[in-house]
This record gives sequence, C-alpha cells and structure tokens, in this order.
Amino acid sequence: MSCARTRRLSALSALLWLAACYNPPPLVEHRLQSDPELTNLNPSQIAVLAVEDDTPGKKLKDVQAAVRDELAARLPFLRYAPLGLVYVDGRAGRAAVAATTGALSVLEREYLSAVTAQFEGAEAKPDAILAVAVSHWDDSSLLINSRVRFSAKVALFGCSAGRVLWSGSLSGEVEAGGKGPAPRDPVARAESAAREFARAVVAQMPPRRS
Repeated sequence: MSCARTRRLSALSALLWLAACYNPPPLVEHRLQSDPELTNLNPSQIAVLAVEDDTPGKKLKDVQAAVRDELAARLPFLRYAPLGLVYVDGRAGRAAVAATTGALSVLEREYLSAVTAQFEGAEAKPDAILAVAVSHWDDSSLLINSRVRFSAKVALFGCSAGRVLWSGSLSGEVEAGGKGPAPRDPVARAESAAREFARAVVAQMPPRRS
C-alpha cells in the first residue's frame, strides 16, 4: 500500500471518528405566548412556586429543588425580583393552597388565584407568580452524553390582573455543565442538568421593562 493511500485512509478514519463523536448542541423548542397586559403591568416581585412533577414515576423529585432555586436565581437577570422561597412556602405552600382548591395543577388559574389570596395582608406581596410543571424528564443518557430530554409547561400569573400573562410549553434537551464540562459526580451532574433546564425556561421569559 502506497504512503499516499495510507495517509488518505488515516485522514478518512479520523473524519469518521470525529463524526461519530460529534454531539450537536442541545435544542429547546417552545410554544409560548404573552398577554399584552404583561407590558402594561410590568410586574416586579415574583413568587416562584415549587416545581410540579407530573412525570411518570416522579423522575424529577431529586432535582426539583435545584430547578426552583435556579429559576429564582436567574430572574434578576431579567430585572425581576424573586421573593424568598421559604417566605413563599410559608405563605402559600402546596398543602395550604391545595386545601382550598383540591388537587389542581399549579398551572390552573383557580390554583394561582388561591395562591394570590394567601398573600392578603402580607408585608411582601408578589406582583406575579411563576409556575412550572414538568411532564417528561428522561435522564437515561445523563451519564453517557450529559443530556436530559424534557417537556414542560409554564405560566406567569398576574396577581392584580387575575390572569395569566405569559404561558406555553417547552421541550427538548439540556446538557449538564452548559457550555463547560459536566460534573463527573452523578448527583452533581443531575443537578447541573436541572439548573440548565431552569435557565432554558427563564431565557424565554420576556424581560421586565426598566
């Protein structure tokens, strides 16, 4: 075999190896819409509710808190001011609201109205409530390529308007570590993917007017 042919075969092998190893960027698709009233109300203080896990087998349970923490942490980048999560739970925890509404989803208008009512007389009241419900969370590839596939619905409820200001669905993939390396520890990697999901949600939110 000639040296030139050997070089061509080596180059072809290298290209095939790179193609096999190439991992396209994670893609997030969304169908979201805003009510014109969102611009008029321009809410500032946001109550972030506990994330609803609607997945079969409750696959989100180990990272639910991480998703919620990251949602609250990212809101200031859009000029929103999240209320303290402990404070929100103390005023309008799932159990307290469910007692008056039944087993409704956090996305239901009746549920969100009940949450609003829990803040009557409170020193700090939300202008809007952010609710997220996850219906699909596939982390079977997490330890292979750091990816998680998801489907979720979101709603931003205006407390004074009594209606949903921004809502819709998102689906796709997120990658633990974001644009950097994924954590090696399985628990840390799962949490990182959850936080990337929260960032994907907030990235689609309309920013608050300054």
